Parts: sequence; structure tokens; C-alpha cells
Amino acid sequence: MKKFYALLSAVLLAATAMATDITFTFNSADGLQALGITAPEQSKGTDLGGETVTNGIITMTAINGATATRVWNSQGAYSLRVYQNGSITFTTQKGAITAIQVTAAVADFFQFTASTGKLELDETTYSWTGSSAAVTLTHTDKKNAQVATITITVDENATPTDEPGGTIIDPTIEQVDSLIALYDLEDGTEFQFTTEAYVTYQNGQYLYLLQMDDEGYCYSALIYGDAGQEYDEGAVIPAGWKGTKTTYKGLIEITNVSGLQNAASYMEEEDYCAFDFYLSELVDPECGYENYRALVYDITLSAIDEKGNFTLTALEKVEDGDGNYSMKEVTIPGFNKWNIDYPTDLNKTYNVEAMVTIFNNAIQLYPIAFYEVQGTPLWNIWYMYQEGDTFQISDTLYVVKATQAADGNRVYVTDNATEIYYDIYEPWIEGEWTDWAPDFIALDCGDDTEMFNALSQMKVLAPGSVRGVIKDFETDLRLELTSVPEEVKDAVVPEINYDIFDIATDEMAPYANNITYIKGYYTIQDGKAYLIAPEYTDDATDGQRLTIDFRYAPNMQSQLEEGKSYMMLAVWKMYEAFEPEDDIDDEGLMVKRRIKYSDPNFYENVFVCPIGDVAVGLHDARTAISNAPVAIYNMAGQRINRLQKGINIIHSNGRAVKVLKK
Repeated sequence: MKKFYALLSAVLLAATAMATDITFTFNSADGLQALGITAPEQSKGTDLGGETVTNGIITMTAINGATATRVWNSQGAYSLRVYQNGSITFTTQKGAITAIQVTAAVADFFQFTASTGKLELDETTYSWTGSSAAVTLTHTDKKNAQVATITITVDENATPTDEPGGTIIDPTIEQVDSLIALYDLEDGTEFQFTTEAYVTYQNGQYLYLLQMDDEGYCYSALIYGDAGQEYDEGAVIPAGWKGTKTTYKGLIEITNVSGLQNAASYMEEEDYCAFDFYLSELVDPECGYENYRALVYDITLSAIDEKGNFTLTALEKVEDGDGNYSMKEVTIPGFNKWNIDYPTDLNKTYNVEAMVTIFNNAIQLYPIAFYEVQGTPLWNIWYMYQEGDTFQISDTLYVVKATQAADGNRVYVTDNATEIYYDIYEPWIEGEWTDWAPDFIALDCGDDTEMFNALSQMKVLAPGSVRGVIKDFETDLRLELTSVPEEVKDAVVPEINYDIFDIATDEMAPYANNITYIKGYYTIQDGKAYLIAPEYTDDATDGQRLTIDFRYAPNMQSQLEEGKSYMMLAVWKMYEAFEPEDDIDDEGLMVKRRIKYSDPNFYENVFVCPIGDVAVGLHDARTAISNAPVAIYNMAGQRINRLQKGINIIHSNGRAVKVLKK
């Protein structure tokens, strides 16, 4: 009997020897050095995100959360810091992981979840038990977790029995490492997905995935059915899950899914949000954008029917196949799949966020949300609109001048913008903030005197309330109003940022109905009134001469003196449009952005209409200062000794003149 007990003891000792403890020490410089991690300097960190650390047969892989997973030195105290949604994965090269002990350097905010097995917290220590080849621990608290040590227990002779924290290949079914590869599978093929993908949207039985390859191309897919998991947007799903390739009414789906695990990490928000699309990019079922999350701008809607069907419409620049572009209405059907709140005001414009799908081999959108938009920025009409287009202006507009003349009842307004978000080339090129000169437009009230009288009393017009039709784009750009704009009550009118053109020194490139200050010398030649440059003569070829039309200020001319310099606020006009072939852009469209000042007859084709009751005499800074008595003030009303950059107020001979020093 004694011999039997001795033999049994030997067997137990041999079995015990196969259970190995491997410790990752993060709270000492020696422990970090043993792991091959550089100990950071005071108040600095060593980032581990995306890196692997190997200790014996265990490999640790760190994934970044809200901040990079890293070793941090806080006044000589080291710890591994894991931030919200960051994770650490332990993988064994042999056998199975059977236990993990995670001790905290700081007990606060110490919260982890495990991809498999059982995880329990006892004050400052997490204990994990199970049987897996790989285990992922994900930190969930908003503040970082600070880890001192992690001890992994491995049974080298064991076969893992838990669902994996990593990928265990099932050789009996098809292996797929890219969502795009699903298109090549036969319907009914069972497969295992061997790489990560992330969640763009989940609603009920619809789970949408996206994957990006090394070259930055994105591929999408839909898991349909009971996923057995609920994910936040941006959640990265670990590899190893299984499904069946199915096609339903033209749409490729993944059904009968199994083995979906908890999120291993999370994408940055800008990487999983909706992609910008033009509606015209989506209408072709061969476009390949099904299952994408799309954001489409400036959409109008038809009424939704009792089944949830409706139509989305956008006005877009479309190519006809021969290289010619024109503005056309593009429509696409929508379906209220998830019974979201649907807009009831069909006269307004919306941005729609939606999932792109195929139904009966035709593209359809399933909206996630509608966002009411105020319209189009005023600066944008020069690039995106043409005569006859109807639109609303999204900017707050400021009334500059109301005029009644032979050209009709008009109210001139400006957005007063000195900076715009230039997004013309999105989504291909990211937009950027750009310095800009304020844009102006004439609001045409037609023969509606009541509308004109109401509008001429307003000072600030509400965003989105100015709606109308573009008229006479080249020579007399204006918006023929379709309704009375709304006023912003009790709004403060800012200083309007007018450009100043000096005929003697500046190259002028204004556009129709732009408003600026004009500086020049007044003269009468051949019975016509002009502003001229000082060196101008009848036979000069380089002198600039602008015709003055007093339609908006009929009493002004009697107050002007021959040969004297003036600065006046005026509206620019054109006599006629340039021929289309004179100004063609790369896409074959006539450029309608600015008057073409390179034409040798430019100054014969433009004229200015003063809008002040009296002309402002004294006209440039040098002339103003040379006249005494002179006092100069800044915009804060403080007296200064000399002109400063920006707008200055010059008081001389009883008059106040605004002078812009650039």
C-alpha cells in the first residue's frame, strides 16, 4: 500500500508541474525591463496600443481605448493604464489559460469585462477562471484603470473548452477574411470570419458591419437575424464568428450567425460615422454601396404612405455620359424601416442619415434620422446653382439698402461673412475654413409692394427664411422672393465688412449686385458721370474709368464736384453677360462666379450705382490726414495717433470717413 501511495503522489506532482504561472509586472522598473518595455520618464508614458508583449508562452496584445493603452510613470510609481473601451488580450502558445489574477495599482475606476469565462472582483483584484486559448479583458469605466500586475495560469496539457477570446480555426467550413469575399460565395455557404470588423449600426435583427483594408478601402455587410449580442456603434467584433451567405431580393446578407463575442475595442468616432454621398452616387444598384451608412444633404421628401414608403429628391450636378454637366433632380425611394419620427413639413429641406439597401434589385434607403437644414450658404450659389433654381439661404442676412427704381422693388442684403467652410469638393477632399469677402444679393419683391414695405423695415433676416428663385445670374443676380422673410427680433446689427476698391491702385473683380466702397475722382465726360484714376486721359489705355448710375441716389450728383476725390458706397452692375466660351471650367460649365476682369473691355461693361444719400468726400488715408483738423478713432471709439490695421474712423472738416488699412 505504501508503494501505491508513493506512485500516486508522483503522478500528482507531474500533473501539477504542467500548470504554470506567468506574471506580467507593470509596477516596477525591473518588472518592465523583464518584459522588454521601456520604463517611461516622470509624468510620461510608453504606449503599448497595437503592440505585443511576450512572457514565456503567453503573449499580451494591447488595444487602445479613449486614450492609448500605456505604461505610465506618476512620480516614480509605475502602472499599466487601460482607458475606456481599451483592452488587453492574453494568448497562450500551448494548452489553455485556466486562471488570471489582475491586481490594481489604484482601486478607483477598476472595471473590466472578459470575452469568455468567469470574471469576479474582490476589492482590488480581479480573478478570472475558465479554459481558453485567448482571453480579452476590456476596461469599461470612463476613467482609466491602473494595473499593477497580471498573473496568468496556463495548463500546457489542457485543451481549451470555452468559446475563444481569440480565433480558433474550424477547418470544416470556408474561411473568409474580408467582407467583400462574401460576394464570391455560393448562397447557403457556411463560413467562419477570421478577421475583425466593426459595427456601424444595429437595430433589432439588423446588424451592419464595416471593414477597412490596408489600402483604406471599406467593405460593408449585413448580419440579419438574432445576433445574440447588442453592440454600440464603433464596437470592434473579434474574429472567429460563423454565418451563412444568403441573398434576399438582390441584397447579400449573413444569416444563422453564431459565436459573436463582446467588443474587443472601439473605433474612433470619425472612423465609424456615416459617409457623405451625393444621391446620384447611390441610385445604381451596381454602385456597391449597399449596407453603407450614408449621409445625404439637401433632400426634399414626398409624403409617407401607410406602408412607410416615400421618395427622397435632391438637385445635383449630373454628367450625361458625354462629359456635359447640368443640374437635375435625382430621386431614390425610402422606407421607414425602423418607424422613426418622420418630418411632416414637406416644404423644408433635410439632411438624411440612412442605411443603403437593395430591395427587389433596386436601391432603397432606410433612414436612421432626419435633420432639418436651413438651406444653402449665400456664397455657395455661385458654384452650385443656376438661373431658375429655387433655394433658401441658410445664413443670417443683414439688410443694407432698400431701393425703388426702374429695375423694381429690391432689398440688398449680405451674409457679412469673412470666413466660410469651403466644402465644394467634399466628400472627396475634406472641406476647410477659408478667408472670404462678404457676399451680397438683391432680393426682388417684384410688384408686391406690401412685401417690399415689410422687408425694407427689417434689419436682420432669420436663417432659412429667405426663399426664392435665381434670376439673371450673369448680369443682375437676384433672388425673386416666393415668401416674406422672417425678421430676427431685437438682433444687433454688426459692422458690415465692405471691401474698398481704389480705382487708382486696385484691380477690380466685383460681381453683379455686389456692394463695396469705391474710391476715385469724379468727372463729367461727354455728358456722362465717371469715377476715374488720377492718371486717366482720353487716350490712356491703362486708366480705369467707371460709369456712375444714380438710379438709387438721384440727388447725389448735384453734390459732387468736378475733379474732386470721393469714396462712396455703391452697387456694381453689368451691361451684358460674357459669351459662354469665354469662361469655361474643367467640367464644361460656364463659370458664373465673378465678372471676368481679364477682358480688355471690362471697364466698359460695368458700372456702379451709389446707394448713399450723399457722397463721402476725402477718400484715401493720405488725403484725409493732410487735411486739418483731423482726429482718428478706432472701432472702439478710442482716439489714436495713426491709422491701424483694419477699419479706422477719420474726422475731418466736420465729416466722418471710414478708412480700411490693409
